[in-house]
Amino acid sequence: MTEPEFGKSRPDKPVRAAGVVLLRRGEPDEVLLLEHDNRLDFPKGHLEKGEGFLDGALREFTEETGIPSSVISLMHGFSHTLSYTVEHRKHPGRMVTKEVVYHAAWLEEPDHPVEATEHQGHRWVPFTPPFNIQKQTIDEVLSNLAGWLANQGG
Repeated sequence: MTEPEFGKSRPDKPVRAAGVVLLRRGEPDEVLLLEHDNRLDFPKGHLEKGEGFLDGALREFTEETGIPSSVISLMHGFSHTLSYTVEHRKHPGRMVTKEVVYHAAWLEEPDHPVEATEHQGHRWVPFTPPFNIQKQTIDEVLSNLAGWLANQGG
């Protein structure tokens, strides 16, 4: 079997995506979530050919929020990977493994506007464990980040 051209999907190849969990300082600190029509999610998206997880996470973050990476500070040393099975978008009925790597950052300009370009809107949600926002993804990633921050001293 020959390799498909870039842009053509292969239902047997894992889907790779990355995102950024953005926190802003406050009382309490808050996390940015983007509003879809039926759920909330972090800014994230599929990687482009040859793109690494961090580069893809930052690109998708800026595309989806309008926030440039120059106003955030990455939390170096934190990442959280989720792997799960989803239906392939271009091959209905075919299941594929999706691997998403999340990085985290602080918003250094707390009043910087969010322009949810690909979503219905956004909301800032208190970053206060235990989390009960969305069990499959959000709660797990936020709980892992809260533990990591506690071990870092804040």
